[in-house]
Amino acid sequence: MTNPPQKPIDEMLTTNKEQSSYYAHTRSRGSLATRLWRSARHRLEQLNAAAGISTSVDQGQLDWLGDLSNKSVLDLGCGTGNPLSLTLAARCNRYLAIDLSTDNIQSMRKRLASAGHPHAAAEVIDFLSPTFVDMFDVIYARAVLHHFRYFDDFLQVLYAHLNPGGAVVSYDPLQTHLGVRFIRTLYRPFQSDRDWEFPFSRATFPIIQKYFAIEKVQGVFGYAKWALPLALVSQDAAQQLAKGLHQRDLRDATALNANVYGCMHVSMLLRRLPDV
Repeated sequence: MTNPPQKPIDEMLTTNKEQSSYYAHTRSRGSLATRLWRSARHRLEQLNAAAGISTSVDQGQLDWLGDLSNKSVLDLGCGTGNPLSLTLAARCNRYLAIDLSTDNIQSMRKRLASAGHPHAAAEVIDFLSPTFVDMFDVIYARAVLHHFRYFDDFLQVLYAHLNPGGAVVSYDPLQTHLGVRFIRTLYRPFQSDRDWEFPFSRATFPIIQKYFAIEKVQGVFGYAKWALPLALVSQDAAQQLAKGLHQRDLRDATALNANVYGCMHVSMLLRRLPDV
């Protein structure tokens, strides 16, 4: 594979610096619309956790990956630790967590040290930097892939860091449902972090398939999203409804079809194609 054009990469490297600076400040930073959006997203995450949705999705990703005892794993955009970070570190042969934030990496190092994983490391690294040349068997990308404006160029870099037959496990927001797309379109002009937020559309998936086979798909908050309005009235009732509806998502939203396109998020297992 030829290297991607440098101009898009340079622009995304600049954007990554802006993103790092933005998140280095208090979480209250941003426009009023962004703060309200963040609050709504926090409510969604609370319902996600309370209904056991996030746990089932995480377990599904572990099942997809199988035995990692001889594998090298990159935790891309680890923050202070993603849901599977310590589990992956414990199960693999070599583990590297990277993030743009020094504070996040310091926290991640403490967590790895406390867990007793001498084969695991955490470093402040920009994944797009030409000086970062490591190769991995697995890249864990929790809420990461949708942060890149020039998605095709980013995927070329992602591909280049995987060993033959390597896999990416991802989790990202979708805007393929008409209602979700309408709300996001209204919000977009007022969004403080819009320069690095690009939720997936239907057009995203053919780009992914240029470099990766989409082996597994799990849509999240498809049927279950209809429990969200109920949460304004009763958290307990919303939790029970979301649990039941999530089972329908687990059953039906497992391929690139209308059921997945009706979801708010998508989890995927991507397998590196032979040289492209």
